[in-house]
Amino acid sequence: MRLLKVEDDGRLSLTEFDGNNIPPYAILSHTWGADYEEVTFKDVRTGGGKRRKVVFKDVLTGGGKRKEATFKDVVTGKGKSKEFGYKKILFCAGQAVNDDLEYFWIDTCCIDKDSSAELAKAINSMFRWYHKAAKCYVYLSDVSTAQPTEDPFFQQVWKSAFCHSKWFTRGWTLQELLAPKSVEFFSAEGERLGSRLELLQEIHEKTKIPIQALQGNQLSGFSIDERMSWAASRQTKHEEDAAYCLLGIFDIHMPLIYGEGRQKALGRLLKEIGESNNHGSLISPSTLSTVPFIRNSDFVDRPDILARIRAKCVLPTGHVARVALVGFGGVGKSQIAIEYAYSISGSRNTLVLWVYAGTKTGVEQDYRKIADDNRIPGRDQPEVDILGLVKKWLRNECQKPWTMILDNVDDRSMAEYVDNFIPQNGFVLVTSRSEDAAAYLVGGHTNIIPVGPMGKEQALDLLHKRLRREVEWDDGKASDLVKALEYIPLAISQAASFLNHKVPKYTLSLYLYEIGKEGEKGGYLEQAYPDRWRVRTSFEHANSVVLTWHKSFRCIQAERPTAAALLSVMSFFDRQEIPEHLVYISGARSYQFTFHRWLLSNQDIYALLMAIAGPILVLSYLGIRLSVVISLLAALGTISILPVISHANQAYPRNLLETLKTIFQRFYNWRNVSRVDIDEDIILLRNYAFISQDLKSNCYQMHRLVQLSVRKWLENKCRFTRIKEESLLALLEAFPTPDQEDWIGSKSLLPHAEAVMGFAPFRNAYLLPYTTLSHTTAYYARIWKGHRALRENVDNATARTRQLFDPKDVLALQCGFSLSWLLMSDGKYNEATNWAKRVLQGREMVFGSNSLDTLSAYSSLALMLQCQGNYEEAEQMSRKAGDGFKETLGVDHSITQRNNNILGSILLFKGRHTEAEELFLEVMNARKGVLGEEHPDTLTSMANLAATYRNQGRWKEAEELEVKVMETRNDVLESRPVEGGRRARGESDGDEKEGAWG
Repeated sequence: MRLLKVEDDGRLSLTEFDGNNIPPYAILSHTWGADYEEVTFKDVRTGGGKRRKVVFKDVLTGGGKRKEATFKDVVTGKGKSKEFGYKKILFCAGQAVNDDLEYFWIDTCCIDKDSSAELAKAINSMFRWYHKAAKCYVYLSDVSTAQPTEDPFFQQVWKSAFCHSKWFTRGWTLQELLAPKSVEFFSAEGERLGSRLELLQEIHEKTKIPIQALQGNQLSGFSIDERMSWAASRQTKHEEDAAYCLLGIFDIHMPLIYGEGRQKALGRLLKEIGESNNHGSLISPSTLSTVPFIRNSDFVDRPDILARIRAKCVLPTGHVARVALVGFGGVGKSQIAIEYAYSISGSRNTLVLWVYAGTKTGVEQDYRKIADDNRIPGRDQPEVDILGLVKKWLRNECQKPWTMILDNVDDRSMAEYVDNFIPQNGFVLVTSRSEDAAAYLVGGHTNIIPVGPMGKEQALDLLHKRLRREVEWDDGKASDLVKALEYIPLAISQAASFLNHKVPKYTLSLYLYEIGKEGEKGGYLEQAYPDRWRVRTSFEHANSVVLTWHKSFRCIQAERPTAAALLSVMSFFDRQEIPEHLVYISGARSYQFTFHRWLLSNQDIYALLMAIAGPILVLSYLGIRLSVVISLLAALGTISILPVISHANQAYPRNLLETLKTIFQRFYNWRNVSRVDIDEDIILLRNYAFISQDLKSNCYQMHRLVQLSVRKWLENKCRFTRIKEESLLALLEAFPTPDQEDWIGSKSLLPHAEAVMGFAPFRNAYLLPYTTLSHTTAYYARIWKGHRALRENVDNATARTRQLFDPKDVLALQCGFSLSWLLMSDGKYNEATNWAKRVLQGREMVFGSNSLDTLSAYSSLALMLQCQGNYEEAEQMSRKAGDGFKETLGVDHSITQRNNNILGSILLFKGRHTEAEELFLEVMNARKGVLGEEHPDTLTSMANLAATYRNQGRWKEAEELEVKVMETRNDVLESRPVEGGRRARGESDGDEKEGAWG
C-alpha cells in the first residue's frame, strides 16, 4: 500500500508499506471528475524530477499565488486542467495534519492504474484499506458552504444539497461509507458538515441503508438481497464495476475481467457469494438455470403448496408430470415458482428453465436464452426455428433431467401456442390466472393447485418482514390491517412500502383508518377491471390490491409528478425485463410531459405565455433556437413586455415577475433533467413497490395488477392515448440505429416493441414514428432471428401507410420510405421498388434533387434495383447518391460509406471486381474504426470483400476472411443472418438494409 506524506521541506512523497507495518493514515472518499482533471500516480511520480518527489509548498498556510505555482509542479506543466484534482489533494493533506496524521491515501494518485495487476489487487483490497484508516474524509465537490454552516437557513440549504450529492449515486462510495470506523463529510470549501453518526438520519433517508449498518454493525448480519439492494440504483463508470464495487460488502475476492459486461460480472459475484456462504442454491451456473430473478429473502414459506408441487413432480407410473399454480393476480404464484426453482437448482443434475409465457415474443426470447446458455448446435443458422430446435434438444439430446417453469400463461391461445414446443420428458410448472389455459397445458383440472390468499400468520410474517424497524409494530393493528387487505401478498407489500416511505408520519392505525375510508367509496374495481381479468371470486380479493395501489399512487403524484408520469409510460411496455436505458429515456420524456401538463393546467400562466407568444414566434422565425428565445425572454421580457401586458389586462397574475420566473425555472428543470433526477423517480417507485429491479439483468418489472391499474387510471383521466404515444416515442428513441456500436441492445427491446405496437392504431400525427418503429423492429427481428410475433404489427403499419399515403405530404413521404423497406424485408422487391420510385418523385418535388432526403431515396432505390437484377439503373442511382453524399456529408461519413457498399455490390455483380474491391476495402476499414469488428455491418463488408477475392480467384485471401467472419459471428452467438442462396453462389451481400436509414 502506497501512502502520501508532506515532507519537512514541503515536498509531497509516496512511500510503500507492506501489510504488517502500515502507519496510521487518513483516506479520501470523493467522486472523480473527468480523467484529465485528476492528479494521477504518474503525475506524482514524474512531477518532481529525479528525486521522484513533487514540490508541495504551502499545504496548510495557503499562499494564493504560491499554490498556483506548486500546482504546475504537480501536473508537470499541464496547466490548470488538473486544478480540480489538486484542490482535493490540498484538502486531504491539510485535514490529515489537523488530525495529527502523518500519512494519507487518495485513490487517484496512490494506485498505478496502468498496471492491471496492481489495479486488481487494489480493488480487492479497497474495503480493507478503508476499514483500517484512522479517518475517512468525504469531499463533496457539489455541496457548497459559501455561507455560514451554523446559520439555520443556510444549514437547511446545504443539507438539501448534501442529500442530492452525486456522491450518494456512485457505486464505489457505498463501501467508502460503510467500511471506515470514522467517516466525516466536508463541503467543496473544506468546511466540516458532520460525521456519519451526526448525519445518520439524513444518510439513512437518502440511502435506505439500515441505521444499524451505518452505526458499524457487521455487514454479514444483513441478508444478501438487502446488501444487494443498497447498490441497486448506484452507477459506475465501467459496467463491470457494478459487481466489483460490492466485493468488500460481501467479503469476496475474485479476478477482474473488464469487458465481460455487467451481467456476467454480477453472475460471478453471486456464484462466489453462494460458495463462500455454503449456500449453493443462491445461484446456479448459467447452463443449469435460466431463472432471471434473485431469490427473495422476504419469501414467506407456504409449505402446503410447495409440498404439493414436489408430490406431483413424478407420477406413480414414473412419468414426469405437468402442474399448474392457478390464482388471481397478487397472491404470489410467481414468487412460489421462483422459490421452488431455487430449491431444486442446488442439485447439479437438474436443469431449471424459466420461460415468460405472457407473449409469443417472450417465449421466443427465453427459448433463445436456453439455446445460447446450453450452446445448442444449430442455434446460429439462418432462419432457424429456435422453438423447434430447443424442443428437439430437450427431447433427444439433453443429458440432465429438466424442469421448465412457464410463467404467466394467462389465456388459452398462449397455452395452445407454447404447448407445441414442450416435449413430454420433463417436469413443467405453470403459473396462470386462467383455469382453462392451465388445464389445457397440464392435462386437466386434477393437476391444478389453487393458490389463494395467505393464512393470517403467513400474512403477518410477510408484513413484519417488509416493514422497516422504525415503523411501530402493534400486534392488534397489524392483524386488523392484513385482514383488511384480505391476506393478499401484493397488497401487503404495497402497504408496507407506503408505511416505510411515510414513517413516522403514518402508523399502522392511521393507514388502516384511511384504507377503510377508501373502501367505503367502493366501485373503483368495477371500473378498473373488466370481467375477463377476474378469476371466479378474485374480484373481492383484488380490490385490496387496487386500494393500496390507488392510495400510494396519489401520494406519488403529489410528491413527484414525474415519477407518476414515468410509471404511466412504463405501463405500456411489456411488464417483464424493461431495460434500464429504456427506463431512463422514458424518465426524460416524463419530465417533458409533466412540464406540458403543468402549463395547460394553469390557465393564468398559459394565458401569459400566449400573450408573449408573438415575440417568441418572431425570434424563432429569424432562426433563433427556442431555448435561446426563452432565455432571452427570461432576461428581457420582464422589463419590456410584461409591464405592457400588466396595464393592458388586469386578469393576469399580479406578480408577473414571479410567475414568469416559475415558468422559466420549470422549463430549465425539464431541459436540464439529469440521470440523478430520474434515479430519484425510480427509487420512489421502487420504495412504493410499484416496480422492482432484477440485479442479475439490471432490468425492471412491474406486477400485472399494477400495470392494469395504471392504464385504467389513465383511461379514466383521458390520458391513455397521450401516454401511449409517449411510450411509442420513448421506445423509438431507445432503439439503436444500425450504425451504432450498441446495436446488441436492440434484442431486449423487441418484446416491448410488440407490446407498444399492439396498442395501434395511433393518431395520424404519430404515423411516422409508428411506421419507423415497425421498420426498425422488422430489421432487428431478422438480426436476432425469430420474433415472428411482430409480424402482425408490421403488417398493420404497412396497411395504414398505404391507406394514408400522399406524395405531396412530408410526413407521408417519410412513412412511404419506411414502407418500402418493410416490403423489402418481406422479399417483395417489385412492390418495394414501385413504392421507392413514388417516394423519390415526391421528394424531388417537395425537397429538391440535392437534399439528403432525396439522395437517400436514390441510394435505397439503387439497392432495390440491384435485388431485382437491374444493375445498370442501380449503378446510375447509386452513383448519383454517392456524388451528392460526398458533396454534402464528406467522403468519410457513414452514410457515404453505406452507399459505397451498395455500389461495390452492384459492380461485383457486373464483374468489375477491381473497382468493387477498392470500395469494399474502404468501407470495411471505415466500419472497423467506427463500429468495431463484431458489428453486423462490419462483418457484411468483410464478407463482401471475401466474395470479391473469390471471384478474382484469390482463394486463400477469400478463405481467411470468410473464416474470420464465421468465427466472429459464432463468438457473438446471435449475429445477423446471411442470405444463404446468394452467399452459396459466391456472390456479395449487398445488404438489404443498406440505405434504409438515410
